[in-house]
Amino acid sequence: MKRHDEEITLIERALRYAHRNRRKFEARPEWERNVMSNIRSLRAIPLQSAKTAWEAPAVWRTAAAVSFCALVILVSSLISDAGAEYEAARFLIEDPVTFVFTQPLFP
Repeated sequence: MKRHDEEITLIERALRYAHRNRRKFEARPEWERNVMSNIRSLRAIPLQSAKTAWEAPAVWRTAAAVSFCALVILVSSLISDAGAEYEAARFLIEDPVTFVFTQPLFP
């Protein structure tokens, strides 16, 4: 453990010495002007923010996914020929009391 502490002390001393003896970088005004003009000449990318929720790409991706799922369900129901009669019969078999009470609501 002592060897490790000695290495750390040596590194700390070297860093302190380097920090004390560092040179300050003096930039000439021409160099600063050249750097700033170079930065200003770069093409800026305009900020692309959605103004409304409908312009956001996530909304359209979600809409496409939901539409695709609805299409798959529609096609599968057409292929299996499951209609409203099938659903009503299944509802009557599974829960006849609820069916009897909801039937007068939908003539």
